[in-house]
Amino acid sequence: MEIEPKNLDIPLYKINWSPLWIALGCIGAAAVTIRASRLSQWLTVLIVLGPAFWVAFGGPSFIHRWQNNSVPLLRGSVFALRIGFLLMVFWYVVPYIVALLDGMFHAEGG
Repeated sequence: MEIEPKNLDIPLYKINWSPLWIALGCIGAAAVTIRASRLSQWLTVLIVLGPAFWVAFGGPSFIHRWQNNSVPLLRGSVFALRIGFLLMVFWYVVPYIVALLDGMFHAEGG
């Protein structure tokens, strides 16, 4: 009699695709948000706004530890900081980067 079965039907090397789908979703949401149509806007989506969406909605594990803390004030503060970070990037950084890239591309083309 065997103590342990030979096959438990558990894939040991299964790839978790969730982080990739979350990253692609954040890039897609960022592109829809600024209605990206020019190259400068798409580069801004990939370099700046997509990662900002990821931090605001997915984020690194240390943010999740703070977000799931038992202290309600800390949870609320972390939520407000995440949304505030996203809005500041959206309002101030994205227009600056798009204008900077547009200036670079028009200087090369002209």
